[in-house]
Amino acid sequence: MRKRSFAQRDRAGNAFGKAAPRFSVADGADFGLRRNPRRIAGWFLAFFLLLVLCVFASILIGSRNVGLSDVAAALGGSVEGFARGAVAKRVPRTLLAVVVGAALATSGAVM
Repeated sequence: MRKRSFAQRDRAGNAFGKAAPRFSVADGADFGLRRNPRRIAGWFLAFFLLLVLCVFASILIGSRNVGLSDVAAALGGSVEGFARGAVAKRVPRTLLAVVVGAALATSGAVM
């Protein structure tokens, strides 16, 4: 068998003269990336838990140390004390950051 040039291989599809298969998403080719509902649910749960962890870290970490009891009391409505007041200021800022992040993610998915 003689060796083919690049141009001949390109026209034929490969070195053996057979046309290379053409795949497109419209034909239903998924390239082995099937959507498994359990896998999607697992990733969703993992990212949701990461979001909750980041929200708590955003509320707890700051210029003043705040304990979990202060966070629970502030979320319950009590703003007495400096630490609980600090938490009362951090919660709206954190929730706004989550909403803005979700809006940016949605706009990126739409584009």
